[in-house]
Amino acid sequence: MVGALLKIVSRSKLNEVGKGAFVMPSGAKSLRAVSGSRFVLSRVAQAVSRGVAVGALCLVVAAPTMAVSVPAKDTNLKSATAYMVSYRHQEHMWQTADGGLHLVTNRGATRSGGTLSLYSSFDGGLNWTSQIVLSKSGPTSVSDGYFDTATSSLSLVYDTSDGNINFVTYPYDPGTRTFGVGPKVQTLPKTAGISGVNPTFVTDTLGNTWVAMVKVVDTSQEAVIGLYRRKVGTTKWVDTGLTFGDKDAKSAPKIKRSARLVLTPSGIGMIYTVHGDMTWASRPTKGDATVPWQLGLMYSSPYPEDDEPASSHFSVVADGKGYLHLAFTDNGGLWYQRFDASKQVWELSQNLVPVAAGKNVTYMQMSWLGNKNVALTANFGEMARVYQSADRGGTTSSGSTSFACTYLLQHVKTADTGGQYNFGFPRLEAPSIALSSPVTVLQQYEDYTSGTSVLERLKSYQFSLATASDTCSQ
Repeated sequence: MVGALLKIVSRSKLNEVGKGAFVMPSGAKSLRAVSGSRFVLSRVAQAVSRGVAVGALCLVVAAPTMAVSVPAKDTNLKSATAYMVSYRHQEHMWQTADGGLHLVTNRGATRSGGTLSLYSSFDGGLNWTSQIVLSKSGPTSVSDGYFDTATSSLSLVYDTSDGNINFVTYPYDPGTRTFGVGPKVQTLPKTAGISGVNPTFVTDTLGNTWVAMVKVVDTSQEAVIGLYRRKVGTTKWVDTGLTFGDKDAKSAPKIKRSARLVLTPSGIGMIYTVHGDMTWASRPTKGDATVPWQLGLMYSSPYPEDDEPASSHFSVVADGKGYLHLAFTDNGGLWYQRFDASKQVWELSQNLVPVAAGKNVTYMQMSWLGNKNVALTANFGEMARVYQSADRGGTTSSGSTSFACTYLLQHVKTADTGGQYNFGFPRLEAPSIALSSPVTVLQQYEDYTSGTSVLERLKSYQFSLATASDTCSQ
């Protein structure tokens, strides 16, 4: 039956093919198939090959009540690049205890040596002030960040216009509401002729920091996911030599690869996509950088590749108990899947919006709202909706989902703007950890009112905790 779980198993079972545990062959560094082009969990291979998320549930919907409509408000943010808040699997927005919102956005135009800028807002996300420009970033640069409440600091990793990956930490002073100058920017080692793009990072419980990125051969445009590590107490970054997924140039110049590093109760994990395949990889905290990772294929798309340059249509967040909450889209459908921290398994996925519904869901954002509350914000065509669960994303004994559609995020339709605006590419951004209410959501759109140049702008919405709605019509 479709419904096998992706399991993290004990090290004694690492070589038992067909039980959900996969490792590299002895001496190999590339995490690729022993036989064939990819690893597949044998019990779910047939379902995955049909584009079925591992263990997709048939959902029973509760009796509906009406969701709340939230009108859009304008912000003062604008950009000259479509990469304004890209990509979905990365984190670009954070809340601080003083009520501040902080956002890294790509302005497109170079200023003070870069295009990526760190902004702050203290009025709920309407007016933003630039604080720091990330040096050597360019119009296609993207970033990933984490705000550490213990040290009151924001760490960022980003790709530069010259093909490097930079890592930097900025201390935050809640008294002055400003970010200060932190340690010197660290540039990860780079092999001549190979550029790094699309990075994410995580710091494990021992203090080691890991960066996953896509390595692109400048001449051939061949791309593969690579992994670097910085040991605790040092400033030296080392290429682990490990690669994830196939290396190819099938979609060049689009890289069609993204990787998100996360903490697990027993170590670190990575959700990564290569073209239409989504894979889970994990390893224990202890051990050197070459410790084998266990792999399991989570989803394989049966649809033609879309125009997304990095196959990044997924979002994941960890809650306070270590559960992972994953949302992803494919061909207009929307899925949610949860990693059970206590059992250390990926549970059955929930197909919240079937492809057949024709809702054209493409962008999504997962947020943990504290306690057992999680929210999933996603576009439905050019509008957006908020789904919420007060039960940590679980399901009931009868098989119904605990997610309910609670808010409709509304703006004027593109067709009613007289050609002045286009909401057809509605990228969304919200804090992945939002422990105070209301929660701010930003939506990207195109502005044609400036003449021949097209500006990217952001609308702002806010929503609060809610659990009683289920009907979303727009």
